[in-house]
Amino acid sequence: MMGIVDGDLLYPMLALTAFLAPLLVIYLVIARRRYRQHRTRERLLMMVAAMFVVVVLMAASVGMAVDRYVVHNGSSLVYKFDIYASYHTEGIVFVPAPVNEALRDQLTLMGNGGMSFVQTEHGEAMRIAFRGNVTVHGLIEKHGDLGNRGLTMLTSPWGGEAWMGRELQDNGTQLLVVRLSYDYHWGRSAFLYRVQTPLQEGWDTYTVEHKQT
Repeated sequence: MMGIVDGDLLYPMLALTAFLAPLLVIYLVIARRRYRQHRTRERLLMMVAAMFVVVVLMAASVGMAVDRYVVHNGSSLVYKFDIYASYHTEGIVFVPAPVNEALRDQLTLMGNGGMSFVQTEHGEAMRIAFRGNVTVHGLIEKHGDLGNRGLTMLTSPWGGEAWMGRELQDNGTQLLVVRLSYDYHWGRSAFLYRVQTPLQEGWDTYTVEHKQT
């Protein structure tokens, strides 16, 4: 969640503004007095230019301060689950779901299918009935704490492995590949969960890639 201007430029910009602004103000006072005495077009243009520079410097500093606040205080949760299958492949999968209720409210399914949350012997799962390619996606953003950031059906809070299941409603020969990405961003850091694997019939554990950036 980085703004247009890099927040690392904030302190040099503030220092430059603090140094130049008083000099420009002093120049404006002197120029104004001389303009009253001589009232030449050149002095008027110089006064306007100096005032413009002061306004630009102050606006840039404020913008960078806001950008730095967003970078270091904003946070987001992003959940995405993709099913890659031929158009004629259909079935039901049970996959890890976000625990965060606000994020659940933002989940939408794109493709032919439906989703719900169900209890299984391995914990709460997202049940997705599908035909062909399907994507479930959700995003929430906020300044400050977003609340619970966990995933269900992980064998460990730090990832490692996760339970997933598949029920076939076809002849059982079609390959089904799934990809799960779950990202928690705050400031310039992030926790990333990744799973990409062929999904077999029945229940099994699958490797979860977990890293912090």
